[in-house]
Amino acid sequence: MQFLKGDKVFNFLLGLIYGYRTVNMDMKIRPLSEFREEEYRDFTLYYLNKERGEVSKEKPLEDCSHIVAIKEDHEEKKVKIVIFKK
Repeated sequence: MQFLKGDKVFNFLLGLIYGYRTVNMDMKIRPLSEFREEEYRDFTLYYLNKERGEVSKEKPLEDCSHIVAIKEDHEEKKVKIVIFKK
């Protein structure tokens, strides 16, 4: 698995899944064209560029391939994750 060492985007997504593995989760995958920042203001946003291997929290990247929106809802005891991808 040596090839995974430098792939920040893959490692980020894998860590996300592993980190929330025991939590009640609501996950959706949608096209990147449907992303509207104003709808996800109360979410933590991560911008990913798969080609360059970049991950940025809250700061949009030029030409991102994925946007991950995460919200931990303590009242419902659920984590909401929405992954927007090209």
